[in-house]
Amino acid sequence: MDLAGYFAPPPTACASACLRSWGDNEWGLLGVGTTGGRSYEPGRIDGHTGITSVTGGYYNAYALRADGRVLSWGLDDFAGLGTGRPYGLSTVPVQVSALSGVTQISAGYTTNLALDGQGRVWSWGDNFNGALGDGTMTERRSPVQVTGLPTGITQVAAGNHTGYALREDGTVWVWGTNGGSFGDGTYGTGCEQAPAGPGCRSLSAKQIPNLTDVVSVTATWSATFVVKSDGSVWGWGYNSVGQLGLGTTGGTGCDLQDPDCLVLTPTQLPGVTGVKEVVGGTASSTYALTSDGTVLSWGFNGAGQLGNGSVGSDCDTPEAVNCARPTPAPVAGMTDVVDVAGGTNHGLAVKSDGTVWAWGHNGYGQLGGGATPPDWLATPAQLPELSGASIVGSSGWTSFAVS
Repeated sequence: MDLAGYFAPPPTACASACLRSWGDNEWGLLGVGTTGGRSYEPGRIDGHTGITSVTGGYYNAYALRADGRVLSWGLDDFAGLGTGRPYGLSTVPVQVSALSGVTQISAGYTTNLALDGQGRVWSWGDNFNGALGDGTMTERRSPVQVTGLPTGITQVAAGNHTGYALREDGTVWVWGTNGGSFGDGTYGTGCEQAPAGPGCRSLSAKQIPNLTDVVSVTATWSATFVVKSDGSVWGWGYNSVGQLGLGTTGGTGCDLQDPDCLVLTPTQLPGVTGVKEVVGGTASSTYALTSDGTVLSWGFNGAGQLGNGSVGSDCDTPEAVNCARPTPAPVAGMTDVVDVAGGTNHGLAVKSDGTVWAWGHNGYGQLGGGATPPDWLATPAQLPELSGASIVGSSGWTSFAVS
């Protein structure tokens, strides 16, 4: 079995809407047929054209084609490839099995979601805590349908062992592990067990109460956000380093009973308006794209990932200077932005002129920068090697663009 593609013929050169990748190549996440090392300059992933979306979890990356097919690459230890095959590794994009007509994808830590044109939600990957929502806790190496959802689903979001679906009527549905993620005012019982106890999980979808008028939902690895039709943002979940954007921080080792540490119901971010979407990475920093093309950031800043010109040091506690900002504020110079993405301690943005900008941690080349890259950037810098881009995405320390 040649999952890695070592003995396959060279892929056809991509001509339009092509995937570009740079940064860390552990588990083959650059998608170019190799493993290990890193790339400080964007390279083209051949073999596929017409890419409309790119994203990633911790071990895998995913791309959606204009024809509705989903591609995956990276490590398969948690069934992230979705090919139905045994454990392995793919260093080039392969097709996720049994999926067609897909309109949106979302990647969580080790579970993944796809929404098709009929409003059906599909999931695959690790199901240790019921995050696939298929009524079981069985790992699925091929996509299965999420159960308990009504008709009219318009968006999905995969978090850390929790999944979400937005319905056309503005309601939000949730499944998987609770631990404060359900937004229903409960933390759950048995959440510290492995797997989580029955009181801390739902194996099929259920509606989040008292949450309406939602137009977008996003799940980060520690928090959940929704945007309502009036452009306001609401969040819930962990807030140890101000990642909820509420103006407070729970602090190191915060007590889960402390409202500054854990928020159990959707709470409005004060002073934030005109937001189109919220995105988060695989750490505790969050970004929002507004309707006027500016980018806001909040949360942890130990590597300059807030993009405000500062960088924290000795960030053992969020109270240390420049280590966290619990209130959303603009990312420097980010205007006229059309897409934004967050990785592990770095941010990416595309402007309407097709230029790509990056900031934050650069230890794996995820910001680009050529032969002598900086270790980090506290303000965004343009990647000179990229032009004509329309979309950005990230998988951990690996960055992607479509151009």
